[in-house]
Amino acid sequence: MSEIKEIKNDTLTTTKWLKFRQLHYLDHCGKERVWDYVERSTRTNEVDGVDILAIIRTKNKPSEVLLVAQYRPPIKGYSLEFPAGLVDKGETPQQAALRELKEETGYIADGIKESSPVLSLEPGLTNANMRLVHLEIDGDKEENKNPVQCVEETENIDIVRVPYDNLFESLLSVASLHKYTIDAKLYTFALGLEFGKKGPLN
Repeated sequence: MSEIKEIKNDTLTTTKWLKFRQLHYLDHCGKERVWDYVERSTRTNEVDGVDILAIIRTKNKPSEVLLVAQYRPPIKGYSLEFPAGLVDKGETPQQAALRELKEETGYIADGIKESSPVLSLEPGLTNANMRLVHLEIDGDKEENKNPVQCVEETENIDIVRVPYDNLFESLLSVASLHKYTIDAKLYTFALGLEFGKKGPLN
């Protein structure tokens, strides 16, 4: 790959949550380019936040994926997505995942199964990044039978449980019924599972 050289990176304006930046750089042909983008003002760690793949396992019942439907002002509607949140100062992404799961859904996970590498989000628009953290929840534990959310006053979050083995079709059905917009990361994950059922592509 050809080297890309940064010339300058200006901050145009800053809010509590965001910085609006303008990057001047030399592209692979040596031509100066200008790119406007957004970054979070809140990053204190290697990543901005986490998305949580939480699987509920309950005896004698099919496994379920724990999701949330949350009102998102930029799309003027509800988004069906993985539980997620920002990483607080001094936290690891894994600690943030356990905390956010409890706050947004009330469920308590048994622990971390695995964590992804650092992943980009809308890299043409922002430098925001995340880790996807896989957790498992024992649905038979007393603490998970009647979970109680602890969301912030500004958050409007509904809990949605869908079958893991039929995730793709369930997402489409639930989204159509409630007029949710499906988050791209969740849709891609479900589509990957669906492709896996069909075997190798011809």
